[in-house]
Amino acid sequence: MSDDEPGATESATDTNANADPPENQPPDRPMSTDTTDTTAATAKTAPTDDSDDDSNGDTSDLVRYARYALLGGLTLLALVATLRFYFAASNAIDIWVARQYRPLFQAAFNLVVLLVAAVGISWEIRKVAG
Repeated sequence: MSDDEPGATESATDTNANADPPENQPPDRPMSTDTTDTTAATAKTAPTDDSDDDSNGDTSDLVRYARYALLGGLTLLALVATLRFYFAASNAIDIWVARQYRPLFQAAFNLVVLLVAAVGISWEIRKVAG
């Protein structure tokens, strides 16, 4: 039975040889094969994007509509504030500037407002178009 004992030792050594090789010894098979096998296995088990869209579709639509509503409300608020600022600035010109110079100051103020609006409109058109 002494012949069986070395065989048992050799089979234990063979099993350890198939385990992860130490860093100083090269692996039995190329690493690229392991990587491709792992990638292929991951691709088979990974969920597709279609299932995510179906489960989150209602929620994402609701969030999008809520953001549009918030944007609309903030835009309306900004429009009201802009109009109130415009009329308050015109009123300040009427109070602080002498009668003979009011048309000149009103024209300059309106020109500045027009230029700011034109820059904002062109900036938005560029963002939407491109």
